[in-house]
Amino acid sequence: MTRTALEGFGKTLPASDEVVFEATANSMPVSRVLAPFVAREIIANPLPVKTIAQAHVKTDKIDAGTLSSW
Repeated sequence: MTRTALEGFGKTLPASDEVVFEATANSMPVSRVLAPFVAREIIANPLPVKTIAQAHVKTDKIDAGTLSSW
């Protein structure tokens, strides 16, 4: 992951997008690079992210709902 590649990815996102990052050592630098390209960013607690990863029923809609409820 390079800053240039991340900025290139950010340019492909609609300005109305909202992104969620799992709280890790790299989440803040990634957040700073993507912030100008999206409407909102959320840094998520790893516990609900783990819950999503272990879920038996997985869809983007269910995962997003789980993350947004925390």
